[in-house]
Amino acid sequence: MKSLFDGYTIDLIKHIYKNGFTTFRSQNIYKSFLGFYFQIKYLKEQNIITNNGKDERNRKIWVLTDKGIKIAKLLNKIEEILNESKSNIS
Repeated sequence: MKSLFDGYTIDLIKHIYKNGFTTFRSQNIYKSFLGFYFQIKYLKEQNIITNNGKDERNRKIWVLTDKGIKIAKLLNKIEEILNESKSNIS
């Protein structure tokens, strides 16, 4: 089973949270459409993202679900705590 905790997955969730949505063209995490598609498929199966229509070029727009928003907020909190630890060490 694929893990949610790989760097690309986390980066894509954070990207969608920050920007409110993603399309293949609006992100720069995945260079190939196939890699992006497999990640979208996984996140959709985990109920982390959902389709929210299409853009003017007929590309699907993906947004976070309530579950996805919760995960993104937790990821941001974890990052905040890790950065806090780094500043305490210095």
